Amino acid sequence: MKVRMNQNGAVVRFLTPAKEYEVIGLDHESFRVIDDKGEPILFPKSLFSVIDDRIPEEWIWDRYAGDEYYANPPELHEPGFYEDLFDHKPDAVGRFDDYLRRVGIIGQRQSRTLV
Repeated sequence: MKVRMNQNGAVVRFLTPAKEYEVIGLDHESFRVIDDKGEPILFPKSLFSVIDDRIPEEWIWDRYAGDEYYANPPELHEPGFYEDLFDHKPDAVGRFDDYLRRVGIIGQRQSRTLV
């Protein structure tokens, strides 16, 4: 799925108006994209226009009451995955980098230095 940042005058740190972003996860309110700083961040859907609505068939969907849902690639669907990634845990960083390479967007993410 691809989205384009709207040019509606909103200033959002680390997003560029009119730039296209690959969606790497989504929920009922947000798209997860790799921002201009290289981080996989959830942003409100209202900031974007969808330019390609195809979602990979292998994504895992969790659906809840009240139209709440979450969808992610299998590699990134584990509860706590993004917390581990932001904590620079080697397993999460490796899985994330492998996913980005697999889908061809590794160049959008800055390298992380593991501590």
